[in-house]
Formats: sequence, structure tokens, C-alpha cells
Amino acid sequence: MPTKHEHDVIGANVVQAFQTISTLYLTSAQRLAELNMSTMHEAIEISTSAMQEMARAKNPQDVQLRVFQPLLENAQNYTRKACDILAKTQQEAVNAMIPQFAGRSSPFGDWNSAFEAFNTGMRRFSSLTADNLTAATEAASQATEARPYGKKSA
Repeated sequence: MPTKHEHDVIGANVVQAFQTISTLYLTSAQRLAELNMSTMHEAIEISTSAMQEMARAKNPQDVQLRVFQPLLENAQNYTRKACDILAKTQQEAVNAMIPQFAGRSSPFGDWNSAFEAFNTGMRRFSSLTADNLTAATEAASQATEARPYGKKSA
């Protein structure tokens, strides 16, 4: 059973950890909001430019291809940046919590094992996200190149 001093230290550590985690998640939410606004602004600029170009174009199908690619790249960049923000936030949260629980026993099991499993899961998630994003980028590029209206006729 912890002494009063140990109990006070543990309580102060928990409060500090809660404050750290809260700040991390608030910062992450702010980064995501900024990313959302930036991405929407870019999409509006791309769409406006596309509409102007389509109004002047003699062959709108050629314009569609030139519009599709920037919008696709915009979406891919958004996904990549959002995943980076989330993965970084989760890693920072784990790093903030490890000192609070490392080496402590719990009626629910070994905290060190739980955090190691969580860290392993986060690394795997980050890796899979990067792999999926790469695969989606390649598939979209191939789909864009395969569009019949995107190719010039001979």
C-alpha cells in the first residue's frame, strides 16, 4: 500500500499526464483543422481554375484529365498529412504515458507489456497506412493514364 507521500506523487503525476495528453490532443485537433481548411482552400482554387479552363476549352475531355490529377493529388496529400498528424499524436501520447505506468504493477496486468503492444500496433498502423497510400496513388495514376478521353487521338 502506498504511503501518503507516494500517493501524492502518483496523483500529481496523473494530473500532469492528463494535462500533457489533453494538450497533445488539442494540438492535434488544431493541426487537423488547419489541414482541413488548407485542403478545402486548395480544392476551391483547383475547381475554380478548372471551370475557367473548361469554359475556354474546345475539348472538355482533355480538361477533365488535367483537373482530375490535381484534385487526386490534393486528396492524397490530405490523407498523408492527416495520417502523419494522427500517428505523431498517438506516439507522443504513448511517450507521455510510459513514465506514469512503467514499472508499476496493476491488478489488470503488466503495463509495460500493454504499452509495448500498443507501440507495436501504432508502428504497424503507420506502416500499413503508408503502404495503402502508396497503393492508392499508384492505382489512381494508372486509372488516370488509362482514361480514353485523356489520350490524344492520332
